[in-house]
Amino acid sequence: MYKNFVLDCLEEGLFVDEIDDYVEYWHTHETNMSLCEFLGFTDEEYSDWLIYGNDVVRDILYCRRHSINYHDYINMSSGDKIAARSYNLEEVKKYKKRWRIKKNKLEKIAQRVMTKYKLHPPVDMMGLIQEKRNNLC
Repeated sequence: MYKNFVLDCLEEGLFVDEIDDYVEYWHTHETNMSLCEFLGFTDEEYSDWLIYGNDVVRDILYCRRHSINYHDYINMSSGDKIAARSYNLEEVKKYKKRWRIKKNKLEKIAQRVMTKYKLHPPVDMMGLIQEKRNNLC
């Protein structure tokens, strides 16, 4: 009846929330497999699933479907994950360009604040807060 959850999702088009049925089946039937094996997860995927719940299952399935190493994928920045999911190379280029523009704007703002308050890297935020309090009194 069940191969494993990951294969059944990829081959049969199951929905992510159907994982609960697999877990229940595993608890009520003799499968001679660990739950990790029965679900078709690697040790790392299983560990993340236990910690974060069904939210990671979509990422696991995405990685399997597109032959992406799960460990590498979860260590990507959010922007890189968006780019990895994109099928449109132009969208990836647009995203990277917007990110560079935002980064440059933030760096300029940080530089202005540091200059205005005579701060030096690393920024002395406690000194900045104290100065603001003194100015209010």
